[in-house]
Amino acid sequence: CTNYMNYLSNRTDEIIIGGVSSTSTMGHYHIASDLAMLPTREVILPMTRALVPTFSKISHDGSELAKAFCGTFNFITILSTSVALGLFVVAEDAVIVLLGEQWVASVPFFKWLALYGGLEGLVLTTDSFFIVINKQKLLAFLNIARVVILIPTLITAGYFADIETIAITRTGIMLLFVFVIYFTILRISSISLSSLIAAIWRPLIASGIMAVVVSEFHDHDLTLHYLSLARDVITGALVFPLALCALWLVSGRPDGAEKTTLKIGWEQFNRRVLKR
Repeated sequence: CTNYMNYLSNRTDEIIIGGVSSTSTMGHYHIASDLAMLPTREVILPMTRALVPTFSKISHDGSELAKAFCGTFNFITILSTSVALGLFVVAEDAVIVLLGEQWVASVPFFKWLALYGGLEGLVLTTDSFFIVINKQKLLAFLNIARVVILIPTLITAGYFADIETIAITRTGIMLLFVFVIYFTILRISSISLSSLIAAIWRPLIASGIMAVVVSEFHDHDLTLHYLSLARDVITGALVFPLALCALWLVSGRPDGAEKTTLKIGWEQFNRRVLKR
């Protein structure tokens, strides 16, 4: 049921657009959607599928399960927020470089659907948790409720606004669903609000800083899109980890993705370089 609801959620907008716009617009939206969802579907989704056996091993211990979930949430948030906001700010160059000038009309859709993909990554993290604690029916109900709200809202947006509004509306509803599903998790588990906030605030702020810096330093006069994209990607790749580490240090170097990543990185450096 959950998979069916997810399919409807992911295809309803395209069905509606097919009924209210031209074939060309439909093609641009479809391509933008597929490209924007690529990081989520190819990176985050496979990661979340591997969580069921991991969570199952500690499902008998509520505190350990909560700790593992928050740790996973921290990692996924780093990936989701940085990639989503990064794609949002480099949308035009990314679409032109990856698809060609003829697909420039896809840019407005791509920007919002990139944010949708990041939010979807946060939701996908929760599926394994609901399964492990035997709340599949509740998860299915939440997904049905999302689709029941989504379909008439998108139909209204399609007939009374434009196609970009459909993409914005779809993203807005997913943002609302993120709040709903994590509020539900707080109610049915031992996970605390403070632990969720601790897992998300540093990646979210670091991603925001990255997006602002990339936007401010973007060279609008650079006509070679692949050079412009490379410059922005390098800027983001430098700013985001620096901002994330700075926030981690300011917050007292707590346990989390930053500490684990630095530990693994130091171990690899020590093994491969210092011990030669």
